[in-house]
This record gives sequence, structure tokens and C-alpha cells, in this order.
Amino acid sequence: MKERKESKVKETVYEMLGFFGFQEHGQKYPHQLSGGQQQLVAIARSLVLKPEILLMDEPLANLDVKLKRKILDHIKKLKQYFDLTIIYVNHDHKEAFSIADKVVVLNDGEIVETGTVEQIKKSENEYVKYFLEY
Repeated sequence: MKERKESKVKETVYEMLGFFGFQEHGQKYPHQLSGGQQQLVAIARSLVLKPEILLMDEPLANLDVKLKRKILDHIKKLKQYFDLTIIYVNHDHKEAFSIADKVVVLNDGEIVETGTVEQIKKSENEYVKYFLEY
């Protein structure tokens, strides 16, 4: 933000801290935060610049199920609050389906199927059927 000469740097940072309920953690270093808190801070840092599109590549890897649910709830709220397009890359269709408006299924880098969650669930494509079994 400083390099972009953005005004109100502190105001914007504290807006993000507030959105994630992290006001009391504003002065902490990353090693003083839990793994889930570190993930949320990373997301918040990317939003400070107010992007139109956010790429998330396996953002919840290595987090326990309870924490994943909490962060997924935050991501759902982010989409609406910031009117944000999120490209969410992962291997867990259940996780992706919980936040997706549109799904793209890839196999070896090739698009196999695209559609809404409901369309993907009803797909007749053999790879998609196999993928959804797990």
C-alpha cells in the first residue's frame, strides 16, 4: 500500500482486522499466531489492495476440519462483502462445492466439465463421476 501511495493505510488495515475479528492481534508477528490465524491474515493482506479477483490455491491445506469450516464461512462472506471473484483451486470437491457458484473440473490440466454445483453433481462424465466418489 505504501508503494502504491495509498492513503489511509492504517484505516484499511484495521478494516481488514475488524472484518476477520483480529483487532487484538494487529501488533503480533506471524509466529505468534495459530495456523488458522496465519491463513486468515494472509487472506486479509491480499484484500487490503482491494483486488477484483482473488486466486486461492489450496488455501486450507493442513488445517483441521473445524478450522476449515470457520475459514470457509469467512471466504463466503468475503465474496459478498467485497463483491469479489474468487478462483479457488483445490482437490476436495466438498470444500469447493460449499462456496462455488461455478465449478471447473480439470484432469491433467484439461477442462473436463464446467457448470454449477448441481450440474457437476449430475454429470455423466466418467472422470467427474470418479472424482466425486471421494
